[in-house]
Amino acid sequence: MGCSSSVPARSTGGLNNISNDNSATDSKDLRAKLVLLGDSGVGKSCIVLRFVRGQFDPTSKVTVGASFLSQTLALEDSTIVKFEIWDTAGQERNFKNMVVLILSWFWLEAQEYAEKNNMVFIETSAKTADNINQVFEEIAKRLPRPTAS
Repeated sequence: MGCSSSVPARSTGGLNNISNDNSATDSKDLRAKLVLLGDSGVGKSCIVLRFVRGQFDPTSKVTVGASFLSQTLALEDSTIVKFEIWDTAGQERNFKNMVVLILSWFWLEAQEYAEKNNMVFIETSAKTADNINQVFEEIAKRLPRPTAS
């Protein structure tokens, strides 16, 4: 996993494509598989490392292959969301039933794309930690909840 640049990345969450694989026993516990998509060097690894470990390493190298990390997030309504995060190193494959977080350097294009496709646009910085948790909180809030039976 690498953070090849210290320039803030922009996050466009494809929240209209969210699916939830909820195998937890508590109806408030959710599990979300998340894949980060974007060109090499846009900050995918940096954002994940900042969210999961609270770290930023400007000297780390570009990710080779794919890596997996997980992080649990508690929402204000007591919902617990476990994120299973795949950092694809820009080598996207067919990831069915996953939340998609798209990262781009070109925020004007990303913002327009998000607006046109009913997605959320949040500007982030892994270097300063600006809006990192907010991105994941916004995704967690928008996850489908299991229906009561």
